[in-house]
Amino acid sequence: MLAEFEVRFNEKEGRSGEEFARIIYDAIRKEAEEPLRRASVTLSLETGDRDEGGGGESTPRILIRIRADDIVMLRALSNSWLRLIKTAKEVSEVLDNF
Repeated sequence: MLAEFEVRFNEKEGRSGEEFARIIYDAIRKEAEEPLRRASVTLSLETGDRDEGGGGESTPRILIRIRADDIVMLRALSNSWLRLIKTAKEVSEVLDNF
């Protein structure tokens, strides 16, 4: 079973979307290197020119690809990774306010 997620990062409070995406990616990428018995997780950071219309710049994004042996593991990992990114974004925003 396979699930793919795309998390986009827009410019926020003077920080470029690419910079914000890279900060979050660097914060979570080590987690993807941990071996799993019934699944695998692959992360990638895309910051180049790639949008659906074929012209102009794309929004920086983190792509998450999860492969799992069963739906239970797929759901658990999907929830964990989406929550991890959400938490990392929230922590980064809190630290920006100091």
